[in-house]
Amino acid sequence: SSLVSFEAADRPNYFLHAERSGYLRLRKWENNREFCDAATFILHRDTWITGFDSLESFKWPGFFLHYILYKLQLLKYNHSSHYRRATLFKLAGSSTGDSIIPQCQWRYESCTSPCFRTCSDPAAQSCVTTLKVEGCLPQCPAHMVMDEMTQRCVYLEDCNMAPVKLPELNVTPTAVTSSTLATVTLFKPPYSVVVDECTKLICVNSQLVLFNKSQSCPYDSSPPNCGLLGFAVLVNGDKCCPKWNCPCRCSVFPDINVVTFDGNSVALYKAAAYVVTQLMNETITIFVQECHSSDSTLVWNFTHLCLAVLNITHDSNQVLINRLQRQ
Repeated sequence: SSLVSFEAADRPNYFLHAERSGYLRLRKWENNREFCDAATFILHRDTWITGFDSLESFKWPGFFLHYILYKLQLLKYNHSSHYRRATLFKLAGSSTGDSIIPQCQWRYESCTSPCFRTCSDPAAQSCVTTLKVEGCLPQCPAHMVMDEMTQRCVYLEDCNMAPVKLPELNVTPTAVTSSTLATVTLFKPPYSVVVDECTKLICVNSQLVLFNKSQSCPYDSSPPNCGLLGFAVLVNGDKCCPKWNCPCRCSVFPDINVVTFDGNSVALYKAAAYVVTQLMNETITIFVQECHSSDSTLVWNFTHLCLAVLNITHDSNQVLINRLQRQ
């Protein structure tokens, strides 16, 4: 499984957003955890039928994208053949070679002006006095600008940040002498302008230099692939310099596969009692038995085994189970 989101091809920065009521609609991207969770789905490949995938809501586990009567919505899982077939999709690419998505192309220049149209500077006027540079610059279509937050070419009205307004310049009164008339103007430069929580502009030698905290981060900003252990967890809470760790968990899947704490997978092929976790004061045992199903019913596995009982034994005689996380 993997995490995916769906962005409108003809409207960048608009994503498929799942509402609590189960309805789906396009919403403009927002830089907050609630929006990202509601616009994220868990892609389960080869679910129930080989070649077909299902999409589960990341924010509301157990709710899948369900299609019926030309209507796409979120519905809570139920163990029926009709429901499961309505949640299966075949993901395919574009049938034509030309993409309808307005791609942001980057082009290398050996000596060129670093000015380009952005959400914070739609007219590209803030850097007209900057010397020419060498590097890769974005090339957006004439009717679009570069969104610094999402790194996409978007329509100006779809930008996610307001243009950066530099502080007004302070001007001293005019000084008059007996021999000549001179105007003395003193400028107070903007020493720093915050662009977002990770980026700011700093005034160095009368030039605004872009400083990005993420570029000096000692950690790898990309989440690691934790394999069967699930998705990586942000442990330091810093979005600009994130530190990721793989979760420590033991999982039992409906197809009678057990994922241990070290990420290994063990398949069970015989009806018996298995001890999956044994600590000094706690023992967790699962009981697997034969289950019966008709040929017309989709089954989880080919062994006809079912998880019958989960037995948790604790010395303190107190077991707390978070039902929200274990649904």
